[in-house]
Amino acid sequence: MPPTVAPAGPKRGGTLNYAELGDFTSFNPWMMSAVNMAIYDHVFSRLIWKDKDGKEHGGMAAAWEMAPNGLAFKVKLKEGIKWHDGTECTAQDFVTMFEYMRDKDLGAKPAIKKMSNLTENFNAVKALDKYTIEFSFQFPIPYIVDILDYWYAIRIPDKGDPDLIKAPPVGTGPFKMVKWAPKEYSQYTRHPEYFDGGLPYLDQWVFKRLDRAETLVPNLEAGGVDGIFSPPITEVERLLKDNRYVVEINAARGNTHHFRINTTFPPFDKKEVRQAFSYALNRQAVAKVAFSGIGDPVQQVFWSPASLGYVEGLTNRYPFDLDKAAKLLRDAGVKDLEVTTYPTPAFPQMKLYCLIYQADLAKIGVKLNVVEVESARYMEMGEDMVKAKVGLLPRQSGRHLRDCAVFFSANFDYRGDEKNPNQYRNTELTDLVNKAAVETDLEKRRKAYQRANEILTEDAIKIMVCTEPQVWAWKKDVKDVHYTLLGFADLDKAWLDR
Repeated sequence: MPPTVAPAGPKRGGTLNYAELGDFTSFNPWMMSAVNMAIYDHVFSRLIWKDKDGKEHGGMAAAWEMAPNGLAFKVKLKEGIKWHDGTECTAQDFVTMFEYMRDKDLGAKPAIKKMSNLTENFNAVKALDKYTIEFSFQFPIPYIVDILDYWYAIRIPDKGDPDLIKAPPVGTGPFKMVKWAPKEYSQYTRHPEYFDGGLPYLDQWVFKRLDRAETLVPNLEAGGVDGIFSPPITEVERLLKDNRYVVEINAARGNTHHFRINTTFPPFDKKEVRQAFSYALNRQAVAKVAFSGIGDPVQQVFWSPASLGYVEGLTNRYPFDLDKAAKLLRDAGVKDLEVTTYPTPAFPQMKLYCLIYQADLAKIGVKLNVVEVESARYMEMGEDMVKAKVGLLPRQSGRHLRDCAVFFSANFDYRGDEKNPNQYRNTELTDLVNKAAVETDLEKRRKAYQRANEILTEDAIKIMVCTEPQVWAWKKDVKDVHYTLLGFADLDKAWLDR
């Protein structure tokens, strides 16, 4: 028998080229923007992070523990962690980060606001010594690790630039950003003092931004890039059959498409009209055509049985029923309705399901105009539909598989209080969400979130559409990419077998 050859270990060096659609609008990971997320784990680091199966890992943290009364959480930093500019990252840096969130002006900025909201029940963040951080709370926060899974270590040298776009952002991650050519690419080189010894293996990676979905797969096939994210779903089956590529289909992030409704925009200020639009959506057709059978049609916010908020009885609350939709519109006194919606090419399936919706709404006398807009304009509309005077907007939200407290803390447009940008108000929903976030009894939390789910579904402030697992395609010589519960593909351990 020939001698057994031991598999070669990871090779060092090389440049990995990667492509997605759209362009960056913010380099701050606290923005939690789907358009920008691919750089987060490469430039920045977290104390604790969760993999796609929900397992905890120490990133910058060497150890961590919750106080017996649940009102404090201590983290011991690994010593010698360096920022990209060579200075040491210490416990005091996390105190400064918390101050960003509590700054009256800075904390209200979109780039900071989601983290401010996630930490609203924190009393303080203290540096007990150079490497020990203590997070203290007003009430027990049983999901603290889920919060820290979003807390990337950042620095904001210019408070007038919370999006970190005036100069390359400084992090502690495995790669440092060295160049950004808007709408073309951004470039990242190996951080030689990265705290996870020996990593990364790559010398650099280049993030190419493309503006048309149909160019992703041709770029991969022509060898222009080594990997792509979110190829047209119609191309996924073909890629799966091609032995030149490895395709990762990952549902960990809990991504869900929906139509966001501006409840101040007539006639969407009437619940009956919102319900009519939900009945008029053929989710089965959308899942089959726009998502090529990869996604699952959904009708409730917490659609997974694994979620505390899941309610079995809501799985078919809005079956496709044009007759019922038409009756609800008539009863609401609505006729000759014309509405415009705005998908973005960054998510090509959006236009597909908008066109399916358009055809069905036309059958009951509703004219739906579908106008595709570029990413920056789309983001502006999503941040303030009231100001933009938009009534109906296709959107994607994540964290549907996370603790419900984290979901409501990060997704303001599902809330019923003043934080909802679309001005939807519901005091019962607000009370349920606030009380459940600090409740330590699991069954009480479950009942509260189930009731919250019922309210959101009945009030139809969202038209839930379909789940969307994330899809990557890599050349076979790209090795050891791993994935997180946030739905990120990490290149810190990746290497090129060439």
